Amino acid sequence: MLKLGYNEATCKENSTVENDLLLCEKYGYDYIELRLDMLQDYLKTHTTDDLKAFFAKSHIKPFAFNSIENINFCTPEEWEKLVELFTFGCKVAQQIGNPYIIVVPTVTNEICTRNEKEIFDDSVKVLNKLADIAEPYGVKLSFEPIGDKKWCVNSVRQALEIVNAVNRDSVGLTVDCINVYLHDKCADVDFIR
Repeated sequence: MLKLGYNEATCKENSTVENDLLLCEKYGYDYIELRLDMLQDYLKTHTTDDLKAFFAKSHIKPFAFNSIENINFCTPEEWEKLVELFTFGCKVAQQIGNPYIIVVPTVTNEICTRNEKEIFDDSVKVLNKLADIAEPYGVKLSFEPIGDKKWCVNSVRQALEIVNAVNRDSVGLTVDCINVYLHDKCADVDFIR
């Protein structure tokens, strides 16, 4: 059965977690994809228990946190900040029953000049490290290729090869129709099948 979900990135500049939760509940959504940056703002004036209580009495449920970004070729300082945000996400996810965190490849002009083997190797390494952190919290990763060529992993084929190499039940793939279209105007739809 089809479920209706809402991604907070849709209106993130013009809304809040509290507002999105109320509107999604009011209009019959089944799931919400909470943004980690918006969640951090929400937790400045609310608690995780407030969020847990909301989901306990509501039809709408958490589905994924969006997102851990720029995971490839991090400097030690960048990696430390990424792991801090990721661990925060894992802790909150465990408390509210949020099953997934979406993980997104890096977008920079320099990184996009790397060859596919370098990107593959780094992605496999990073996803394994993040899965090591997430698994004790019962959280799964969903790796999302971003179709624009500025991102170092921009095709479903490339992302699926990476996910298959990671070969963990806790690491899967997000297939977003706009990213499939951006990559090659859906020319490779047979691969998705």
